[in-house]
Amino acid sequence: MPLFTLLFALVGIAGSFAKIYYQYRNSMAELDESARGSATHSPSSSVRRRRPGATGWPHPLEGER
Repeated sequence: MPLFTLLFALVGIAGSFAKIYYQYRNSMAELDESARGSATHSPSSSVRRRRPGATGWPHPLEGER
């Protein structure tokens, strides 16, 4: 039975998930910190208003107009 192969594969997969998780937490913390630093900026001035459901892509069942 390839015990070491299975063990190393499981440790590798767990390590990959841990790396992704901690990278995500770090990047979200950096984004939160930068958002706090720019709190004087009005979000309504930079957000483009769109109608609900408008993605910029045509609906695949509507066809060309």
